[in-house]
Amino acid sequence: MSLRLWITTVSSAGHLALALLAFSTARRTRLGWSVGLASLSLAGWLFAQLMFRRTSLVHWDHAAQIGSFLAVAFGVHVCLEFVGRARALRWVLWATWCTALPLVAASALEPWVAPLRRWPGSFSWALVVAVYGLGWMAYSMVTVLAHRARQSDVEERARGAVLFAALLINTASAMLELTKALGLPQPDLGHLGTLAGTMLTASVVLQTAPAEGAQVTASEALSAGAVGVASVTAVHAVFSIVGEKPALAALSISCLGVLLAGATRWLLHHRALRREREARHGWLGRMTEQLAHDLKNPLAALRGAIEVVERRVAAGTVIAKDDKMLALLRPQLDRIEGVLERYLRTASVVAVLRDGDLGAAVLDAVNATDPALIGAVAVDLDVARAPERCSFDAELVRSAVDNLVRNALLAMPNGGALTVRLEREHERDLGDAAVLTVTDTGVGMDARVLARAGEDFFTTRSDGSGLGLSFVRRVALAHGGRFAIDSKLGRGTTVRLVLPLFAARAAARKRGKSE
Repeated sequence: MSLRLWITTVSSAGHLALALLAFSTARRTRLGWSVGLASLSLAGWLFAQLMFRRTSLVHWDHAAQIGSFLAVAFGVHVCLEFVGRARALRWVLWATWCTALPLVAASALEPWVAPLRRWPGSFSWALVVAVYGLGWMAYSMVTVLAHRARQSDVEERARGAVLFAALLINTASAMLELTKALGLPQPDLGHLGTLAGTMLTASVVLQTAPAEGAQVTASEALSAGAVGVASVTAVHAVFSIVGEKPALAALSISCLGVLLAGATRWLLHHRALRREREARHGWLGRMTEQLAHDLKNPLAALRGAIEVVERRVAAGTVIAKDDKMLALLRPQLDRIEGVLERYLRTASVVAVLRDGDLGAAVLDAVNATDPALIGAVAVDLDVARAPERCSFDAELVRSAVDNLVRNALLAMPNGGALTVRLEREHERDLGDAAVLTVTDTGVGMDARVLARAGEDFFTTRSDGSGLGLSFVRRVALAHGGRFAIDSKLGRGTTVRLVLPLFAARAAARKRGKSE
């Protein structure tokens, strides 16, 4: 086998291994999914080229072209996920696929559609593909550079530089494959360059995965490498057994591919199920610990009061109706009932609206924060410009403020400044509203974590439940309001909770629009 075929084989197996490695992080990070799909497309492109050179079947050439078009589309997705704007720029993804699918269709239909025959592989075809690939890759590189320029965190800037280098190498390597159609000499380095670029992209995924709560284990890395090596060995074994017979080789490789895909899917599925069970068990454990912590103080006070009453009864002491110990029992029972009700309402947030003093509720929630958690953090609380009256669910709002303050303090383990502001503002779509702003100077969030903040069960802390910010978001929606987060890595986070003063009317108006 020639050097070029060896390079293609190794690169294809390497891309397959990198795809599996990226997919191993995909349960907790969207970037893993996009990188895995891009690597899988590149693996298919290279493998199809390998088969075309060994069998000369034109269908493999068409498959290689389709793989390259898909790789470009997934590459754009990788960049948008990296900068945390995949949702905001959905129209870019749609535009990417709208330009990719016609090329995919032209490659797939060439043998059966007369006007398309002989166009793929021609000079004009190479120009169209070059414009498509260079255009979208240039957009991706500009997007990554703009994201890097906005960052102050050194590590995030370094990751941006690595991803830009990967895009540049991948683009240059892919363009080398078009040199033959353009009538230029064709070097044998394109596939190695593509593999190097994808490895750089995979390194970015492995660096960002822990920040999103996903960790790649050594066993996963070894498994991905083993699959890549097995793929290379299987390809060469097939050709050693059946020789260069095109049909038999294609059938053998297809069967191996199906078996490999089935085995890989089974392994990934069972690994994902096991991790999901572990995550759920961990979450239930943390929720149980938190519930026990919240019930500990009222139960201790209740036990103490009951013991005092029992001793007085045993001694024959008459207990008056206004005795302090008896008066202590009902408030502690009310506290226990309130804790249980709060946890039950966490799963289904339904606001029970009553007119009240929102500023007082915010003050109560902040003042009830554990001093040990505050530590060296300077707390600035300002409710002077709060609205006098507001219709809201006091218990839900107190719980939301408690979650926001707790998250902010945990983001500043070495001290910092926490600012809590409540003021009345006029929102264009909500009218008069109470705006609560909680700002910290903590570690902040990168663009990828920020894009997922507020999702159920998403957390970056090993001891987190992933329900704090999602609960706050649901509290805002239950009041007909809004919830927004702005964060800069290394600079801190600002959470904005907007509650309309007439929440019942705002919620009814939103329901009317949705219907």
